[in-house]
Amino acid sequence: MFIKNLVSKEIEAIDNDRKPMYREQSVVWASEGSVDFKGGLHTGECQRNLFYKFLGIPESNKMPVRVRNICDAGIMYEEEMINIFKKNKMFVDEQIRMEYIYPNTSNNIISSGKMDLLIQDDDIFKGIEIKTIYNYKVDKVFGTERDFPLPVAKNLIQAMNYKKRTLEGPVLCNDDIERQIDEVYLLYIDRGTFTRMYFKIDLDDEGYAIITPIDQFGTEFETIRLQDVSSFEELLLNPTTATSEQGRLAELRFSITDLAKKYDSIYNYVREQTLPPGDYKMIYNHQDVDKEYHCGRLSKIKYNKHYKNLEPIGDSMCSFCNYREKCMSDSGITLR
Repeated sequence: MFIKNLVSKEIEAIDNDRKPMYREQSVVWASEGSVDFKGGLHTGECQRNLFYKFLGIPESNKMPVRVRNICDAGIMYEEEMINIFKKNKMFVDEQIRMEYIYPNTSNNIISSGKMDLLIQDDDIFKGIEIKTIYNYKVDKVFGTERDFPLPVAKNLIQAMNYKKRTLEGPVLCNDDIERQIDEVYLLYIDRGTFTRMYFKIDLDDEGYAIITPIDQFGTEFETIRLQDVSSFEELLLNPTTATSEQGRLAELRFSITDLAKKYDSIYNYVREQTLPPGDYKMIYNHQDVDKEYHCGRLSKIKYNKHYKNLEPIGDSMCSFCNYREKCMSDSGITLR
């Protein structure tokens, strides 16, 4: 009984910390980015999910315990990584506030967030956003003999927001000293082995990301200019089915301007109090499956299972959404 009560109190405390709040300003967290691609494909947060968040609507589904544990583990790994930089006398600061006002947005969109870590490597100030991954996701991010290492789209969105902010001028750190952050990195840690992979994030003149993977030993992989890779529109027009790597690259082909447009669009729905359509689907129809498979976003195994009626296929975003039941209700969907 003691353990049961203790766990209940812990969960209640976490839920109280996560109570939604209406955002009077047009603020988006840097981690909440979302992008629309031609062809009806999306990446990042669902616009309906963000609509509920921005209006302060209570979540209909609590965060699963497993997800809570992953978040807690991420914090522990982040602290351990920060301690390593402290021991190496490279640590400068942590939780650096990064705010960027998107120009030319009708709702005056503000991207806000806190970058995990700031280090000094020789005379270069490097900002680092730390993420942890595990299991099958490691090969996708770290790369294999067949697949090139690539960051997760939603993490890249966050890092791009931070990089754009650093281009505007010095950032005021917690020690009240303004510092010019020279470089921005995503750092991934494998929770199983503590192996690390870095991605240096730059932006080209049109706001597309330029990424350079670097392993924990300092070995640099080939730099990729994401504006130069095939888009989903091009993959859809190509009669040949795209590879998984082509699909993953296409998912990263977006610009800061694309982010701004989507943020602005969502806040238009908020201002008008009009429910936007969801970006993702709980269950795909045949057309959805064909499109996802053709663009390299769905495996041959899942494709075959769908057409053999072995299992329904849908977006994982819906499965883990904290507004799943609210969204279903508003869409007139019921499960019997």
